[in-house]
Amino acid sequence: MEKRREDRNKVRQLINVADKMGVLNDISPRGANVSLAVLPKERKVDLTLKINEKDVKVSAVIMWVKQKLTYNDKNTLGLVVIDPPKDFIDFCEDVKPK
Repeated sequence: MEKRREDRNKVRQLINVADKMGVLNDISPRGANVSLAVLPKERKVDLTLKINEKDVKVSAVIMWVKQKLTYNDKNTLGLVVIDPPKDFIDFCEDVKPK
């Protein structure tokens, strides 16, 4: 059963999570799925992503982690976004399939 309130939209974009480079896999105004090589030390993290050539900072909380099993795999994190800025919400709407 799907627990999400909103649909996630597929996105492939480089982002910064707690000063570590990662890949944004999917996104909604309330959450995101991110792949990282190294896990953050804290549960509350700041995401920085480029939206319209501008760096936008978003606070989030890690809800779940799927740790890598081999050297080549990436860790996958499920994040809940806290008080998303308008730029972030607009970006989520822009990547939604038409």
